[in-house]
Amino acid sequence: MPGGGLVLVCEELTAEAPGTVLTWHSDPLFDGADTGFRRALDAFLAPFRVTADAGLVDVFPRLDTRLPDPAVYRPLREVVVRTARSLAGERTVEGLVVEVAGDGFDAVRRLVGPPRSGTLADGVSRASGRLRTWHPEPLADAPVRAGARLGVRDDARAMLVDLGAADRHGYLGEGTREMLYHLICWVGARAHLHTDRRRLLGHLRTHRSYDRAQLLTALDEVADVRARLVEVALLCAPPDDAPGRIAPTRLRSLLAHRASAEIDGARAELTELCATADLVLHRRLHTARPRPQPLPAAPAVLSAIALPAAATAALLVPLQHLHPPALVPAAVSAALAVAFLAAPRRDGDAAGLVPFRRRDPRALRRRDAGPGV
Repeated sequence: MPGGGLVLVCEELTAEAPGTVLTWHSDPLFDGADTGFRRALDAFLAPFRVTADAGLVDVFPRLDTRLPDPAVYRPLREVVVRTARSLAGERTVEGLVVEVAGDGFDAVRRLVGPPRSGTLADGVSRASGRLRTWHPEPLADAPVRAGARLGVRDDARAMLVDLGAADRHGYLGEGTREMLYHLICWVGARAHLHTDRRRLLGHLRTHRSYDRAQLLTALDEVADVRARLVEVALLCAPPDDAPGRIAPTRLRSLLAHRASAEIDGARAELTELCATADLVLHRRLHTARPRPQPLPAAPAVLSAIALPAAATAALLVPLQHLHPPALVPAAVSAALAVAFLAAPRRDGDAAGLVPFRRRDPRALRRRDAGPGV
């Protein structure tokens, strides 16, 4: 997905009764060891003869030639995006599970019914941290079957679509597929909210060790995050329904409305992180600029003092009477003098010293004469 990275879309066709894939006590996005996401992903990938241990390059052949990144070889269970805030200490996979049923009236009714209670509900609550609740959502003003609705989970990461909720003038074939296609960009944008948060926090923690190239790359990523925030705002915009038809973005708008509180909070946090990261990285980039360092004047001063002293000592004292330690100052002074004389000069100056220049008398007369001369 352009701007959203790779989105893995799986489809499972089953002859079971509608509402069996998504139930009030199941969570396919739960990141358990042998249950939840791992088991659901294995079931989705079974027709392709791959498992959750396979890498992205196994699902998307020749992906490594277009995306030269080591992550394409890592198992799918390791490269998935997880929510920034965990649920009861367990990580939840960032994704969307949609079950489409030709006649899901009873299945939706069971999901959105009264809150569950009893031994099974207590066990589910202990296992996943909380008991998921489902909410009914209308898809059309005039559904094919009276009272037909959709079921949307409280976290807006699961949805049961009853085709009987589509109006008689809407789409039962191409339209439903188009509505599902519009959910792909929503999954990518929502997952990026979590990856962008971690990436910006990482830059703020480690920016002191960045060189100039890394700082420029980090600033480019901040600009990309700002662009994705605009895309999320556009995806959350309500659809412009035409008379007598269902907008293809209706399902996406339902999910955006249900998750509006979470999305608005994530957008506000990212906006603040972008402003902070932009300020910190620009300051760090300003201090990391290479500045021309003037040549130190200490060698020149030391040479000017030590070299005549060494020469005087050499003239007054015969060489055979000098002990080896006494030759050290002279050798050091000579080396410093050579280094000083061999240093590169800037604009005719040596070590930042401006040489004497004879002034032109005519220039002095023109300056003293004032303007107009």
